[in-house]
Amino acid sequence: AVLGGLIALQVFQSARYKRQTEAFPNDSIVGAGRPVLLEIGAASCIYCRRMMPVLTELAADESIGFAVALVSLDTQPEAREKYGVQAIPMQIFYDGQGRELDRHTGMLTREQIFERWRRLEIDPQPSS
Repeated sequence: AVLGGLIALQVFQSARYKRQTEAFPNDSIVGAGRPVLLEIGAASCIYCRRMMPVLTELAADESIGFAVALVSLDTQPEAREKYGVQAIPMQIFYDGQGRELDRHTGMLTREQIFERWRRLEIDPQPSS
């Protein structure tokens, strides 16, 4: 019974992740004039699912100085090769012209994301 419950929970969480990813723009916004944090992940990745609340909060915050985009390897498996993904979740930081500035593998908090932008000399909260 416990194993069945764990499997059901995994299925539920994966389905929720897939629905949530549909709310984000994909990598097509990279280079459109605004810095972009691109998250690459998959529903099967527990850490990708754990990053989702941070990404959702950032995407909803109109005061931040960057956009948030998401590529799911579930729907875009070719992105693994395109971006040289070795492990997920992976975050790639782009400037407004689409130049890659930095990349990170693993989970990041909101403050860690903001600190990376500051280190890259991009103000993550230009209106504050």
